[in-house]
Amino acid sequence: MSARAISVLVLVVALVGLLAWGLAARSPDALAIGEPVGEEGEPGGPPLPLLADAADGVAEPRTASLSDFEGKWVLVNVWASWCDPCIDEAPDLERFYRQNRSQDFEVVGIDTKDASGDGMEFAEEFDLTYPLLHDGGGTFADDVLKTTGVPENFLLDPQGNLVTYVRGPVDTAFLDDQIKPLIRGSS
Repeated sequence: MSARAISVLVLVVALVGLLAWGLAARSPDALAIGEPVGEEGEPGGPPLPLLADAADGVAEPRTASLSDFEGKWVLVNVWASWCDPCIDEAPDLERFYRQNRSQDFEVVGIDTKDASGDGMEFAEEFDLTYPLLHDGGGTFADDVLKTTGVPENFLLDPQGNLVTYVRGPVDTAFLDDQIKPLIRGSS
């Protein structure tokens, strides 16, 4: 076989592998647009520890769930401190939060599959001021949000229903062009 034929074969195998991975990564149980987030009897999912309390080692840490934010648009950002794309999107999410938080809008970060101390260091490094919850074992992200990795972002309407989601990082252009019109009611 010629070098060119081998190169073409390798490229085809790589593309088929990438396609297969993409299909496998799409969970058949993924949340559907318009579906309420959470489980029956637990809208918004179970309470999770607030990251600051978890890191401070408070004996009875405060908890929160997504249902605590009902009545607001909520952009749920699932992240981890070890995730390079999460590092890239963190400044954009914080900027967007600071610009839009007074408009019945909240960003809620969920640190998943991560040590709480690492999550707190990440939050401090990027000066994150929006609420941060800790899902150390990933149960909430995997079972309730049906994530396949990090980062993932979910926009919930004021009733707690899924409006849109992005598997992968978001950036300023996406937030301004896709999320801002929805939360302002001009989509």
